[in-house]
Amino acid sequence: RPECITTVAGSLHISAKMGLRTLRMGYLYVLLDQQVWHAYEVSEQGHLRRFNPYEPSDGLPASLPEKCVNENHDIPSAFLNIDTDRYGTAWLAFSSDAWPVSVLNAYKKGQAPAHRFAGVDLTQARNNPELLG
Repeated sequence: RPECITTVAGSLHISAKMGLRTLRMGYLYVLLDQQVWHAYEVSEQGHLRRFNPYEPSDGLPASLPEKCVNENHDIPSAFLNIDTDRYGTAWLAFSSDAWPVSVLNAYKKGQAPAHRFAGVDLTQARNNPELLG
């Protein structure tokens, strides 16, 4: 389907149409410009908590404290924000388990299959979001 074929970072990328959904509990990995990792724990309620991908915590992602949820402190943890002036592309992947450093390095170096990632042209997303789907 032509609407599912895009070019990201000069490479042909086949993907599904973008949509909005709540992530299940696990980990969201974002590779910016094929160089910088951002990683987020996804709580059971779908909240995001950024962490150092090279030093993941033990155990499952923790839920936000009830007080934070009840007083709307959870708003910042509901969105993913990327500096589109600093980065041009983002590759996003979800995993049920935290990735070891060897996996992070393999994806960063292009030594592992990239088909599990969804690519986003951040300049296009900022300037023409209606073109993303």
